[in-house]
Amino acid sequence: MRTALSVLLLALVAMAVLHYGSLGERMLPRVDLPENSDYYLRRATVRQMNPQGLLAYRMDVTESLHFPDDTSELTDIDVHYMGGSDADDAAASGEWILHADHGHVPPGQEEILLRDNVSATMRRDDGDNVKIETDEAWIRPNRNRIETESRVTARSGARTAQGTGMTVFLEDDRLKLHNDVSVRYEP
Repeated sequence: MRTALSVLLLALVAMAVLHYGSLGERMLPRVDLPENSDYYLRRATVRQMNPQGLLAYRMDVTESLHFPDDTSELTDIDVHYMGGSDADDAAASGEWILHADHGHVPPGQEEILLRDNVSATMRRDDGDNVKIETDEAWIRPNRNRIETESRVTARSGARTAQGTGMTVFLEDDRLKLHNDVSVRYEP
């Protein structure tokens, strides 16, 4: 009798484990991956250090698809560019927070191409934050720059500037619009 009860109890436990184990798999959405991809990450965080060993940026992505040639395709990207501060806090003054719907990391590079609904915000102690919007932009951590050839709108307080092409010099928080520049001030 004890043996039969033990076997029955063991069978019930095994069925419960199998049922609840497969339930977790059913709750996650299925991801169809290209055959030539080598791995897929969901909700990943990447921390990139500068040559001095300080945090250059932290990138949070909802999805990352990696290929054997070292290319990565990214979805829903948030980049907290520290530029070598020793804090892992994106709310500190002078740090840039970038967002894009999609991104691309070319093979063998640390540069990131942000695409679709790209925004960049530089938070300042005085509250006069700078917000930039564009279609695509390159983050170039080895040169401490953000660059684009696309149309750009930059807002800070009552000032709005627009232009085509831009370079943000991250080491001194300077922004340069290249062509067709217009500036509007509304008090």
